[in-house]
Amino acid sequence: MEDSSHQPFFASFIISPPLEEEMRRDPERAIPVILSFKESHTEPHRGVVPSKEEVKRLLGEHPFRESEFYLFARLKAPEIDSLAKRTDLIYQIWRDEKTYGHLLASTETIKAAACWRTFEARGKGITWAVLDTGIRREHPHFQRYQNVDRDLSKNFSNMPDEDDKNGHGTHVAGIVAGLAGPREGGGNWRAARSQQGQTEVYDLTECPSGVAPMARLLNIKVLDDDGTGDSSNAILALEYLRKLNQSSRDIRVDGVNMSLGYPFDPKIYGCGHSPLCQEVTRAVNSGIVVVVSSGNWGYGTARLDSGRQVPVSIGLSPIRKTPSPWARRTRARRTPTGFRTSHRRAPPATAA
Repeated sequence: MEDSSHQPFFASFIISPPLEEEMRRDPERAIPVILSFKESHTEPHRGVVPSKEEVKRLLGEHPFRESEFYLFARLKAPEIDSLAKRTDLIYQIWRDEKTYGHLLASTETIKAAACWRTFEARGKGITWAVLDTGIRREHPHFQRYQNVDRDLSKNFSNMPDEDDKNGHGTHVAGIVAGLAGPREGGGNWRAARSQQGQTEVYDLTECPSGVAPMARLLNIKVLDDDGTGDSSNAILALEYLRKLNQSSRDIRVDGVNMSLGYPFDPKIYGCGHSPLCQEVTRAVNSGIVVVVSSGNWGYGTARLDSGRQVPVSIGLSPIRKTPSPWARRTRARRTPTGFRTSHRRAPPATAA
C-alpha cells in the first residue's frame, strides 16, 4: 500500500480560512482583501478581464486598487460573503496580508568573494530591483558607481515618496551593491562578529562591499516607513517589473530581492498558490531571478516530492562558512535566467 502521508493537501475554498476567521471576529470591520477571478468561458481570449470588469461594476463607488489579475479593496464581512456567492466571477478571496522586513546576509556565505577573485564578477551590466522600505540614494556607499536608477525606481507603498526613512531597504541594497570608500582619516574599516556569545571586533583588510557593487539598483518601495506593507504592494511592484521586461527587446530587470514576508499556516494552503506566489511565478517567466528571504518565523520542514522545478532562490538566514544542510540536499542546474533548483527538502519561505 502506497504511503501518502507526505503528500500535500490543498484545501478547497473561495474565502481563505484566515480571512473567514477575521470576518467572524468583527463582521463590521473593513478588511483588506485580494480578489482573484475566474477566466471567461464566453470570451476565453480575454482571460479574467470580463470577470474583473463585472466585479468592478459591482463594487460601484467603493475604492479599490487593481493589477492585471487582481483587485485590492477593503470590504466588510457581508460584502465579502456577497461577492463569494458569485462563483461565476470569483475564484478566491484572500486576506491582503501585512508583510514585514527580513534581515541577515553575508558575501562569504554565498561565496561572492570567490567570484570576485576568480571572475571579477562585480555586477557590471546587471540591474537588480529591491522591494523594501526604499533606498537612501544619497548614501555614500552608492556614490562611486551611482547605483540607484532614478528613472525606473517606483513607489508602491502608502508613503508619499520612495525615500528610505526606516533603514531596512538601504541595508539590503547595501548588501546587494554597496561599496564603502577609504575611511576618512585613514586606517582600516572595522567589523564585529559574535561567536558563542562573545563579540569580537577586528580590522578589515579591504573596504566593505556588497555582493555586486557595480550593479544598477531599482528602488521599488513596497514597505512603509514602519517596515510593514500590504502584500498587494508587492504584487503591483512585481507586475511593474515584469512589464518592464515584457515591453522591451532585452531583459531590463535581471533580478529582484524580496527580504520581506508574512507568517502563514501551510496547513491552509501550499506555497506557490497565493496571489503573491503566483505573481512571483509570472515575474520569473518574464526573465527575472526572484530571491526571497526564508523568513523570521519558520514552520518545521517542507517536502516537495512532486519533482516540479521552480526557478526561485530561497535565502537562508543563518550565516555559516560551510554550505548549509539545506544546500546539500538541493540539486541545481544553470538556466539563462538563474539557477533552477529541484528541492528534496527546503526551509519554509514566508513571502507567500
